[in-house]
Amino acid sequence: MVVAVGLVLGIATLMRAWGDTLDDAFITFRSVHNFALGRGLTFNPAQPPVESFSNPLLALVLVPFAALGAPLPWVARILGLAGVAAAAWSAERMAQRSGASELGRAVVLSSIVGSSALIYYAATGLETALLSGLLLLALERTTREGELDRVSTLLWMAVALSRPEAPLVVILALISLHRPWTRASWSGIAAIVASLVLLELGRVAYFGDIVPNTFHAKTFGTADHDPASSPLLAGPRYLLQFALACGLVLPLGTSVATREARTHRAILGSLAALSGGVIFALYAGGDWMPMGRYLVPYVPLVALTGVLGIESLIARGSLTRPRLALGLAALASLLGSADALSELWLHQSEYPYHVMSSTDSLAAIDAMGTHLSPGSRVVAFRIGALGDVGDYEVIDLLGLTDRRIAEIVSSTPGYHPQRSRMGDAVPLLRTYVASQDPDAVLLVTYADGELDPSISLYDLVFRFTDAYPIGTDQRWALYLRERE
Repeated sequence: MVVAVGLVLGIATLMRAWGDTLDDAFITFRSVHNFALGRGLTFNPAQPPVESFSNPLLALVLVPFAALGAPLPWVARILGLAGVAAAAWSAERMAQRSGASELGRAVVLSSIVGSSALIYYAATGLETALLSGLLLLALERTTREGELDRVSTLLWMAVALSRPEAPLVVILALISLHRPWTRASWSGIAAIVASLVLLELGRVAYFGDIVPNTFHAKTFGTADHDPASSPLLAGPRYLLQFALACGLVLPLGTSVATREARTHRAILGSLAALSGGVIFALYAGGDWMPMGRYLVPYVPLVALTGVLGIESLIARGSLTRPRLALGLAALASLLGSADALSELWLHQSEYPYHVMSSTDSLAAIDAMGTHLSPGSRVVAFRIGALGDVGDYEVIDLLGLTDRRIAEIVSSTPGYHPQRSRMGDAVPLLRTYVASQDPDAVLLVTYADGELDPSISLYDLVFRFTDAYPIGTDQRWALYLRERE
């Protein structure tokens, strides 16, 4: 029954997410499409290559599908859902080997397949669930075999290439699982290190940088783009919100599981990997997307260690009603997912949820084709679908696709395009954007209110051309440059 309730929530989330593709996913798709067309693995092919994506493994996996003409949102969706299945299977196997009861294993499965956040991000094109599945598979294989064989080595290599913070997750997990390694294990570690070195050498040689450009655009504690947030407090607040969204009971169980880490390698490795994700979330200071996106890949680890922590209290006699304790853990977890799912359904046409659906933006980009030709240079800050579907050269005011803009915005406290007249209030940015010779500006405005017939930005004049509804509360306003 517990698993069935989780499945119902998961299916309901899939129904809500079906057809949605996050705008951020289109950033990766744009670079992949450019690479498949021989333009280079970059967002704006007319400029030097910039690593504007933060998921090198997914980007490389998608390249052959792009070359074959396959729809990348569907390919990414299938990979994401496969990641959820892999994470659920691996977590249940590790729970079983760690002595979890049948009900405990059911709570683990239910918390994973019923996680609205994990399912939603799996179905909307991000690498979130793919990372989760690979990580759980790697942990399961390594703890089962007691060493790094060829399969587990390949899995850890794949995890390390999944996200910018993933190498830290891999390093912490392997350190925690250290025992007198066999020769095969040391060979596996050497192979993992070599893959990271090759990735870094390739990054430096091709992109001319040692980290993805997103690290420059999003400095410590600024990922939520909220100027009122303290960089030191934003991360802990984000972590607390995630724990509450997980129902709090399982995260508390995770803290208890630390006592059992020495006797259960699955707990030890899971806690170490989870700590890597937590460190990154604290550094980033949260995210503008809902449901704790940066921590969502580690939901299965919270489910596994949380249940094992509760069962350790049961075994020690601290909890005398095991079915009640585990039932409450399942109920709290599923209620947290149900709450997130209700937000997805009730506010799907309001910010930020409409940004997480491509329907309105794709319709707007199609309509813009009557005013803009492919390759036009458009100033904007919602850039994914605009670049990939519209095939425009985007001057990204958040700096994800441009090193110079990333440097400027990261050195401007409290910066956001909408708080700086699309960057015009920042002198360095105003001068730089003007030097890029833009053809148009795409404003994000409220759905009601008058629009100026013309505006002056970057010492250039743009005239209003058309407006496109994005959800019920916002719209895109297209202004074309007036040229003499």
